[in-house]
Amino acid sequence: MRTTWSLCSLAFVVINAVLFRIFMKEDLETTTAVFLLMIVSTLGIFSAILARTLTAVLLGVTLNGCFFIIGGLLVWSTQ
Repeated sequence: MRTTWSLCSLAFVVINAVLFRIFMKEDLETTTAVFLLMIVSTLGIFSAILARTLTAVLLGVTLNGCFFIIGGLLVWSTQ
């Protein structure tokens, strides 16, 4: 079960990257893109917490947080 939730957390990180790529092609407004990235990042963090291991939680929160910050800055800088 822990492996399943860890894979879900990793999947959310990949989804973050895919959505960011789509938003860049569509040229959506910055606020919309950042808001949607925040929702996906939150889901990733929740899946990491459900993994019930400290390593998975820290990894999920760190990866999602880093992507959200970097993705948000990239969206903002290209507008």
